[in-house]
Amino acid sequence: MKGLTKDEEAIYDRQLRVWGVEAQQRMRNSKVLVLGSCGAAIEVAKNLILAGIGLLHLVDDRTVGPDATLDGNFLVPATPEVVGTSVAERCAEGLREMNPLVDVSCETTDAKGYVERADDEQLGQYSAVLAFDMPATTVRAIDERCASLNIPLCACTSRGVGGWIFLNPQRHEYIVETSAEDDKTGEVKKTVEHKSMTGVGFVDVVEEMVARSGEAAAAERANPRRRKRRSALFDVVARSLAYELETGRSVSVGDAERLKGEGQAEVDACLEDYLEGACVPAVLAVLGGVLANDVIKLVSKKGALGIDRMFCYTVLDDAGWIM
Repeated sequence: MKGLTKDEEAIYDRQLRVWGVEAQQRMRNSKVLVLGSCGAAIEVAKNLILAGIGLLHLVDDRTVGPDATLDGNFLVPATPEVVGTSVAERCAEGLREMNPLVDVSCETTDAKGYVERADDEQLGQYSAVLAFDMPATTVRAIDERCASLNIPLCACTSRGVGGWIFLNPQRHEYIVETSAEDDKTGEVKKTVEHKSMTGVGFVDVVEEMVARSGEAAAAERANPRRRKRRSALFDVVARSLAYELETGRSVSVGDAERLKGEGQAEVDACLEDYLEGACVPAVLAVLGGVLANDVIKLVSKKGALGIDRMFCYTVLDDAGWIM
């Protein structure tokens, strides 16, 4: 493996002390595909570029509109002179300035159909695929294609007061290093363990979420005093994703009444906030930090992943929930 340059050693000095040279080299050799350039996507891209991945390819066919900042993309200012320009190109330009050592490219084509259009060689070069604000049917198709090529997939959506991250690492093989001091000699001994974890497909995860949500709701109706501590957003995301897979279209405000449950006022209120609200910067920052952290672990093969299948976060609870 090619060693780091002096410039890389200087820029990445602090993180080299945390995860070591080999992990940084693996990151430097990684290629990440980002589908979509919403606020959460740019938060993740920023964190990955500052960490020192090798290449980031951004795909989005949108042009900047008058309401450009509504999705929380801080690289696209709401100024008249940028209206009509390419979102992907403006974002790529801003991301390059953050770290000149990372190769940032972009493509102004439809992000939703990119994985379907790409051939195996084109898609197989990537260490991870990140898909943002995609309907559940599209995530399902991307997940199936990535699984056929053994490429890790991360899908993320932010709406209103909350958002979710789905992670299928396929098979994540990683290293865990521990140090212990010998009681007799005082010598510090390091041990290295090789571990792995296997991912679960998107449809299976959604079905499990729906089952858990239904079981919890039934238990609460039987005994309201025994309500388990969990996020209302978990139920909202489960219902929304299942509805999208069933109907083949994105859930909207008009679907709120169909998705509401019986005797679940807290969940119904969260559902309305989820469907109607504009993106909240705090949600984007949390999702961006959590997802980028696991992508770094994926490509560097350093440490266990924090997300086990699905992660939900809402500012209403100021907490995240891992399935």
